[in-house]
Amino acid sequence: MAAVAVLFLVYFARTIGRQLTQFTLDEAGIRAAGPAVLRQGAAIRWDNLRSLRLDYYSTRRDGEGGWMQLRLGDAQRTIRIDSDLEGFAELVGAVARAAAQRDIAIDAATLSNLQAIRH
Repeated sequence: MAAVAVLFLVYFARTIGRQLTQFTLDEAGIRAAGPAVLRQGAAIRWDNLRSLRLDYYSTRRDGEGGWMQLRLGDAQRTIRIDSDLEGFAELVGAVARAAAQRDIAIDAATLSNLQAIRH
C-alpha cells in the first residue's frame, strides 16, 4: 500500500509541476520556467532548433479523445509541451513557422498532426 501511495505522490507532484510551468515565446526562441524545470529553466533558441515533433495519443480505439504533445529539441535539451496548455494551438503554429524558416525536417506523422490542429 505504501508503494502505491508513493507512486501516487510522485505522479501528483509531477502533474502540479507541469501545470505551473510557463512557456515564453519571442523572436529569439522558447523558454520554459517553473518548478518542473530544473535550474534556470530550459530554453531553445530558434537558431539552435534541430527537431520538432507533434504526437497524438488517443485514449480510445476510434481515435477520438486524446491529447497531443509537442517536442522541441536542440543539441543539449528537449522541451515537451502537452496540449492541455492554454494557447497550445497558437504556440504550435509559432513553433512550426520557426521550424519552416530554418528548414527543419518534419516527419509525416507530425505534418498530419500539424494539419489536424489547424482545423
